[in-house]
Amino acid sequence: MSTMLSPAQELETPRKGCCPYCRGSGDDPGRKPLTPLQIRLMEWIHLFVKANRGVMPTLGEICIAFNWRSLSTAHEHVQNLIAKGFLVKLPGMQNTRRSFDLVDVPE
Repeated sequence: MSTMLSPAQELETPRKGCCPYCRGSGDDPGRKPLTPLQIRLMEWIHLFVKANRGVMPTLGEICIAFNWRSLSTAHEHVQNLIAKGFLVKLPGMQNTRRSFDLVDVPE
């Protein structure tokens, strides 16, 4: 696996709209806007997927990148992004390490 910088190093100031996943909230009036932390998380997930040839991060990798001590913290943030429509839970993969995916947003 490639070595990635932490969000604090790589994303000190959120670059709103760096990817279609982050820009998507403004395009869809039914979609709730992202908080600054959620924007950073979506940007980091997007960069992680790009750097790792389409492989989604695990909750543990998210915890390490964001210096969170608990998997439940990462799980809560991922669940919020699923509820807002930026991530999707993969059917039949509830108990796997990489059980979510990015929602396709047209560029």
